Amino acid sequence: MAARIRKRIGKAQAREEFSTLIEAVADGAGAVEITDYGKVKAVLLSEKEYEWLCACAKRIAQPRRNAHGVMSLIHDKALEDASRDVAADFERSIKKTAREL
Repeated sequence: MAARIRKRIGKAQAREEFSTLIEAVADGAGAVEITDYGKVKAVLLSEKEYEWLCACAKRIAQPRRNAHGVMSLIHDKALEDASRDVAADFERSIKKTAREL
């Protein structure tokens, strides 16, 4: 449900018609762009449209979690090799940190 723009009006006109605009937007007439010197500065939309936009923004903002460093081990030898690799990486990391300190 994307907010469709019903009309575009200047802020002075919006001030004069504010109550009417609120009723129209709330009844589903669509959003109203409010301009200042020809540039859109605000948008008046219904609560339903606002809630929908907030839900979309929340869904987009959630981080995607991807697995890193995942492997499947088929044989015990592979497990032993992987264990040695992890231990060696850990040892290198400790030595590097010690050097940097």
